Amino acid sequence: MTSFENRKCSIHKRILEYYCTEDNACICVSCSLVGEHHGHKSETLEKASTEKKNTLKHLLQVMTSTQRETENRLHSLEKRKRKVQEKAAGLTDNVHVMVRDLKKQLDELEEQARSEVSTQEEQIILAISDMSQQLEKQRDELSEKKKHTEKLCNMNDPLTILQDKESRISDDNPYDYYEKLIQIGGVDLARIMQTLDTGLSDILSATEKNQLYIQEASDLLIDAHSAAKDVDVSTDLKTASWSVLQSQYPENKQRFEYNQVLCTGTFSSGKHLWKVETSNEGEWKLGICYATMDRRGYQSVIGNNDKSWCLHRYNAQYSVIHDSTTVRLPHQPSCSKLRIVLDYEAGQLSFSELCEPVRHLHTFTATFTEPLYPVFYLWINAWVKILD
Repeated sequence: MTSFENRKCSIHKRILEYYCTEDNACICVSCSLVGEHHGHKSETLEKASTEKKNTLKHLLQVMTSTQRETENRLHSLEKRKRKVQEKAAGLTDNVHVMVRDLKKQLDELEEQARSEVSTQEEQIILAISDMSQQLEKQRDELSEKKKHTEKLCNMNDPLTILQDKESRISDDNPYDYYEKLIQIGGVDLARIMQTLDTGLSDILSATEKNQLYIQEASDLLIDAHSAAKDVDVSTDLKTASWSVLQSQYPENKQRFEYNQVLCTGTFSSGKHLWKVETSNEGEWKLGICYATMDRRGYQSVIGNNDKSWCLHRYNAQYSVIHDSTTVRLPHQPSCSKLRIVLDYEAGQLSFSELCEPVRHLHTFTATFTEPLYPVFYLWINAWVKILD
């Protein structure tokens, strides 16, 4: 309880019995009749206290709800932190395995090139050895002929000199040596480089076939700043759903007028893959668009312009839309999980159902000229969730 002196008016020394609603002050009878609060609207302390309690109870509910929402967001951030750490650890292991395999293949390629050099060396040395043996034989024969010729030169018998047949000059062409030497040649550097180039090309081709360069965009988040007012975004920024009650989002130039929302990921090169789960109810569209797509008017809806491509599901029927041209697909929906693959350089956007087996639905072919963003359209109880 407040002390008795604090319950008395500091000016008139009378008990505080009323509350001035204009000045938000506790007052006595004299304050109301002749004092500075004369003519002001006032009410009893009990009534004013009851009203303030009701206000405080409402404020308490708001704080409790805000606290709960904050706890949910903290939990979502912790969950996301763990997922990032787990993914980073997994990617680290994958990089280790990839680099280890690449090293192994490079070691094998090095051994192949070394073997090629060794083989050429052996062939050249063998050819040189054969030529050396021939030249040594010629040298020995020439030495014997030289001795015989010197002996003839010291003789005085004309008949012996003229009848000698062994001292004639050899008919061997001295230029044969150079021709044979040219034929032997040296280590073929171009051939070694061809072996290395072919091996490196094979390694890169194998890497591409294993799709090691496709990036799985599992870190996609929904951009709440772009969400239309009838689109709810979950606290973990992974789920977008249509809502009959419009959210009180602040206005900005990036916000859609109609029930759409972008994702934060942007793709301007390479291959990318992401997966989503969709509702079986309502109507939804999912695809990609340029950031320069309109945010207001009918033309801002994905598929209704030349800056967006989408898969559309409505009344258990698939269709694809681009530049206001709709093509109905023959497939009946059989799965709520979908895979989207974007190949920017090849200009391809593919949609597939993640059923057993995976079923391809459609592939757009285009020439992309701007960065692309994943985008969702939702209507009447529809929702889309980005899968980890």
